[in-house]
Amino acid sequence: MKCIHKTISLTIVCVICTAAAFIIKCPLYYVIGIPCPSCGMTRAYLSLFCGNIARAFNMHPLWWSLPFALLITIIWKFKTGNMRILKIELPVLFILFIGVYAIRMSTMFPNTPPMNFNTDCLIFSILGG
Repeated sequence: MKCIHKTISLTIVCVICTAAAFIIKCPLYYVIGIPCPSCGMTRAYLSLFCGNIARAFNMHPLWWSLPFALLITIIWKFKTGNMRILKIELPVLFILFIGVYAIRMSTMFPNTPPMNFNTDCLIFSILGG
């Protein structure tokens, strides 16, 4: 019975988060007006699916890293039976994303999409900006 309650709770949380993602898009961008380290990933994948690889790299230069990490994880799990590779992958991905974020914020922010500033953010509305 506990398993069913956990499953239902997890499903509700997933539905709410998915709905919020489609309505608000990026919470950080919506609330304080600055892009997050993953800003541009959705647009990068949409560009890739349309065959525009150059635009995909422009929208987010690390678009390739997540599918690559997933593939490595699946292969590792199949060969070894464990998920220890994540102890390496997750910190590496974190460092890569923060490093690229810092470069993009210093070179593209605040006027170049997807690293543009949101003047309609919640904090501006509250502060009267």
